[in-house]
Formats: sequence, structure tokens, C-alpha cells
Amino acid sequence: MPEEKKVEDKQIEEEKKIDEKDFFVDLLNPEDDEDETDDDEQKKKAAEEAKAKDEEEQRRKNKDAEEARKRREAEAKAKAEADAKAAEEASRKQTSKETPNENVNKLGEQLVEFKKKYPDVELVELDKDANFKKYIEGKLLGRKDFTGLYEEYVELRQSLSGKSQEEIRQSYERKAAASSGSSKTTTSDTPDVYSEEELEKISKKLPYMSRAEADRVSAKLDKSIAFYENKK
Repeated sequence: MPEEKKVEDKQIEEEKKIDEKDFFVDLLNPEDDEDETDDDEQKKKAAEEAKAKDEEEQRRKNKDAEEARKRREAEAKAKAEADAKAAEEASRKQTSKETPNENVNKLGEQLVEFKKKYPDVELVELDKDANFKKYIEGKLLGRKDFTGLYEEYVELRQSLSGKSQEEIRQSYERKAAASSGSSKTTTSDTPDVYSEEELEKISKKLPYMSRAEADRVSAKLDKSIAFYENKK
């Protein structure tokens, strides 16, 4: 038994020496713990860098998407402006195709209809009314025809003057103009010819009249020219 005790004590002593050796080794060589700490720091740093990289990538994508959106909006705006300009140009070209003679023809047709409705009203006398010309300025060949504009003007004069529409229309009739001495040559003794003033104005307007209007005045115009030629 004593021998066994010795062996056991020897083992305990050796284990104690080993533990002490490990303790001193740990004190003298702390590298292992530091390595573990360094690894954790590196992992943390790597994670932060990866996160920063992802955030930067996301910001770049957002910026690219915003720039792409603005570019599409600019392209759409430019296209809309180009389309509007093209439509305006096409409209201008279409309008330019309507020659002045075509517009005059339209007006001539309206004047023919006017004379059918108001045969006693002289266009020459209407032309002398500066207020009437100002009233219809910019409205001809618009939403209302010449007859409609004339009727509106007569209603306006009626409301302002207190006269009846019939009285106002009579002021534009040839007999009223003749009695006022406004014409150079009256037609009271020459009912089948134009006055000299009428003849002068009609001659100036003739190139711009519609065929229908020209046909309507041509016979009386020829007779008027012959009448004044014979008077010379």
C-alpha cells in the first residue's frame, strides 16, 4: 500500500506541474485569444463594409432609376411639343391652301343670301357705315354668316337709338341714300343703273366676287358702264 501511495502522489505532482506549465504558457503566449478577437473584428468590419457596399449599390440604382425617369419625362415632353408643332404646321398649311378667292367666294355666297332676304338694303350703304364695318371686323366667315351679323347689328342699334329695326334698315336703302344726297349721281331718274360711286366700288370688288354674285351684277354693271360712257 505505501508503494501505491507513492505512485499516486507522483501522478498528482506531475499533473500539477503540467497545469502550472499550461498556466505559464498561457501567460507567455496570449496570441490565441488575440487571434480570436482579431477574427471577430475582421468579421465585423467585413460585415460593415458589405453593408456599406450594398447601401451604395442601392443608392446608385435609385439614382439611375431617377435619371431614367427624368429622361423619359423629358423625351415625352419633347415629343409632345414636336407633335403639337407638327399639328400646328399642318393646320397652317391646310389653312394656307384656302386661297383668298375661296374666302371671297364664301363671302359672296353669303351676300347673295343676304340680298335675297333683304333686297332693299344696299351693301354700298352698309359699307359706308364705319360702325358696322368695325362691328363685323374679325367675325366674317366665322360662326355667324353675314346676314346674322347684320341682324345683330340692327338689334344693337335699335337698343341704343330707340328706333325700330325697320327704320334702321330703311337708312341703308337706296332711296334713303338718294334723298340724303350722299351719292354723286342719284338713281331716281336712272333706276336700272348704278350710281357712279356704286359703280366705282363694285368695279373694285368684282375681281373678288363669287361667280354667282358676279353674274347677279354683271347685266346692271354693263348697262351702267354704257350709260356713263354715253353721258360723256
